[in-house]
Amino acid sequence: DEAVLVENIAQHIFEILIPKLPSSMKNLVGINSKVEQVITLMGLGLNDVRFIGISGMGGMGKTTIARAVFETIRCGFEVTCFLANVRENCEKKDITDMQKQLLDQMNISSNAVYNQYDGRTIIQNSLRLKK
Repeated sequence: DEAVLVENIAQHIFEILIPKLPSSMKNLVGINSKVEQVITLMGLGLNDVRFIGISGMGGMGKTTIARAVFETIRCGFEVTCFLANVRENCEKKDITDMQKQLLDQMNISSNAVYNQYDGRTIIQNSLRLKK
């Protein structure tokens, strides 16, 4: 049936073009409005740099909101990576471990990271001119 075929094609295109939250985040009450608020604050498409802070008591869902925003907008970027609990991980280990994790998630060799300065240089050179 042509109508069913057109509907299937439209649904397929919609799924490709419109980013969706992963299935694990679909049933979270109120998450969509929070994600939309953060995305609005980010000013995607503007030619500037913005820092967005999400603050609150532990267990309030800050990381969950950040993860949901990341999953929603990641398709618009060449390189993406989500690092959770950065402060806690840097307190437990050296920052070079986080730098290596960042490089590994972007499929860039982290073997040459011996200290935080090497890591910073490799990250800067690897991400220069990338969105």
